Amino acid sequence: MFALPDYDSGKGRVIIMFGQQDLLGDFTVDQLDSHLGTQLPAIIIDGQAAGDNFGKRIVAVYDVNGDGVDDILIAAPNADTSTKTDCGKVYLLYGKKNIIKTDPATGYKFVDYDGDGNADDYWSASAIGTLGLNGTPDNTKLPGAVFVGAAAGDKLQAIAPAGDVNGDGIGDIIIGAPYSDVSDVQQDAGRAYLILGRKVAIK
Repeated sequence: MFALPDYDSGKGRVIIMFGQQDLLGDFTVDQLDSHLGTQLPAIIIDGQAAGDNFGKRIVAVYDVNGDGVDDILIAAPNADTSTKTDCGKVYLLYGKKNIIKTDPATGYKFVDYDGDGNADDYWSASAIGTLGLNGTPDNTKLPGAVFVGAAAGDKLQAIAPAGDVNGDGIGDIIIGAPYSDVSDVQQDAGRAYLILGRKVAIK
């Protein structure tokens, strides 16, 4: 995984490269692009807006949705909503099996994360949502969830795996907002959230 949080006026960019056998040599980051046709299958996800700093923090976490595949947390600490400036957002991207395909004509490998049979182009962070949730595929989205800071200025951004806190065999996560106000006299005290994983059907 590569993160460029200051890319494009701070919009931010995250590149996820998928491992493969016999990968040797020197490569540049611009070769990690599935739709260009290379032997370096990857997906590129850009932040939603300038200044979001999407990818400021990124970490792999143990299988949060119980499908046997590890998942990824990505933070955009300065992301806004229509009513909350700098509330911050944390994106949970679910891992997915069988997404690396081979073009029979060229032999190039490519990533087909949305399952439409075509090499993926650039994705926006706004596409991270509910692909295949409850058995209803949506090829405009990436499987996952988005957590939004509770208030303006919270800058939700801290991310970490939490093991399996409740012993159900599914990974859990911790996210944090370092500038969250606990009360009028405890401003910027910060707040952490423990999120328990659960099984989610992804098609």
